Amino acid sequence: MEAERHFFLNNAKSIHQSAATENEKINGLIIEARITRNASLAREARGRAVISKYGEAEYFASVVLAKYLQIPEEKLALGKTFGDVEGTLYYRII
Repeated sequence: MEAERHFFLNNAKSIHQSAATENEKINGLIIEARITRNASLAREARGRAVISKYGEAEYFASVVLAKYLQIPEEKLALGKTFGDVEGTLYYRII
């Protein structure tokens, strides 16, 4: 739950703001993917998060793909990578 709070309170930026850091850009992609229901953006964000070693963004992008966009293979991958996440706050609120 702390990761979810940290992500939204400290990192999330308006998609209309220019992001200063790579992590802020990744956060913006995740938020835009969630709002626009765009799987390509979520996958891009996850890929960039992996390269940047930004684990919490990798998790959030994966949740957007698995739960919100209802992509079955992403749900399987989410479980393999992060274990049982269905009880987490972020997974439930999506």
